Amino acid sequence: MKQRLPAIVLFCCLTACGSATDNDEAPMPSVQSAPERATAMPQPARPTGNALTEAEMQAMAPPDDAPNAVRSVPAPDGPMLTLYNESAYQTGADTWMIDVLAGTPAYITAQLLDAAGEPVVGKTVSITTSRDSPLMTLASSETDEIGEVTFGVRPNQDGEEIVTVRAGEEEAQITLNVIADRARQWQGLDAIDGVLRWETLLESRVRYRQDYTLDVQFSDTVQALEGEVVQLVGFMLPLEATDEQSHFLLVSTPPSCFFHVPGGPAGAVEVFAKRGIEVQWEPVMLSGRFRLVTEQDAGLIYRLEDAELRELKLP
Repeated sequence: MKQRLPAIVLFCCLTACGSATDNDEAPMPSVQSAPERATAMPQPARPTGNALTEAEMQAMAPPDDAPNAVRSVPAPDGPMLTLYNESAYQTGADTWMIDVLAGTPAYITAQLLDAAGEPVVGKTVSITTSRDSPLMTLASSETDEIGEVTFGVRPNQDGEEIVTVRAGEEEAQITLNVIADRARQWQGLDAIDGVLRWETLLESRVRYRQDYTLDVQFSDTVQALEGEVVQLVGFMLPLEATDEQSHFLLVSTPPSCFFHVPGGPAGAVEVFAKRGIEVQWEPVMLSGRFRLVTEQDAGLIYRLEDAELRELKLP
């Protein structure tokens, strides 16, 4: 039986650092002051089993007075919708922006509180973008027990794109400043004939549950690949402290750090190789049997079994 990666490692990989993480907030001026809340924000539930330390679990929404919060204007005695992102900054009186590289996901957490400062649970929150960029998550989800929903957007076209989040009559917006990263010559490598494209894998939609497991909707195209032998081109993200890796991640774009998996759960594949593959930082081509991961407790949704290194001939 294949050894599965501990949930703590994959969870850290998907949430711990980088501009696309969910909630590791940094100080900056507020859009507008929120009404005084009666109680402090509840702490999120801690996972059982391979639990993270308190320090590792600080990736959560900031308190009421956090400066990087984009807030809606609440009606009297009505709810307040607040958006959070660790990289948001203010460019004008009512304009907030996130810088993001083209093809890289940006994650935005929306929180809905009532007039008393209590979480609004089970309310449908939706997200739309002005240029219909691909979503890394479901387009709409219900708020969890602390009134939150996290969305992921992966813009591909450089320029500005407005992201609008709605919860009933409440609405809040934030602008993505999409920067073209022309230095990344890896873009389009998976267009080689016979290679499974990352665009196909990214068609699946992922939602994070409160217990940090994943709720996944696999696309029809991806479901048809279950058990098939496929070829993938990507970048190695080592998981073992050895020069040759038999268990590692293959990711869609060069990793910026160990704890930041580019592309999120749908942009990474857990690889089990037939024999050790030497660590390398250039793109690699692998062949193996493609599997969908249905037990969503490790942070990934795809697996490549019996993988072997193939010769990559660049166009």
